[in-house]
Amino acid sequence: MSNQTLEQKILAVKEFGLPFPEVPNIIKNNLNPSFQLRPYQIESFSRFIFYINNPQIKQKPTQLLFHMATGSGKMNTPRENSITYDDFTEKKIVLLSDEAHHINI
Repeated sequence: MSNQTLEQKILAVKEFGLPFPEVPNIIKNNLNPSFQLRPYQIESFSRFIFYINNPQIKQKPTQLLFHMATGSGKMNTPRENSITYDDFTEKKIVLLSDEAHHINI
């Protein structure tokens, strides 16, 4: 068994120039039509499909996690009872956030 990580195995395939699968319409048609898939999202879906369809690298049980930022800029829209940019003008504030985006002041 190889000591390579899944990331390293997939990058090796990519370096050899082997094609990754296209994102099928069943996925594209079930996403919000107002937004197009971004390149990193297409890459992520392609890697997932490649992994699922290749028993040489697939491990069981198959448990994968996707973490994709939406980039929607939720902090830019002022809401009632929330901090705004104005809160930072006169105060020195440090925000700490963990990987789950929980903010502590």
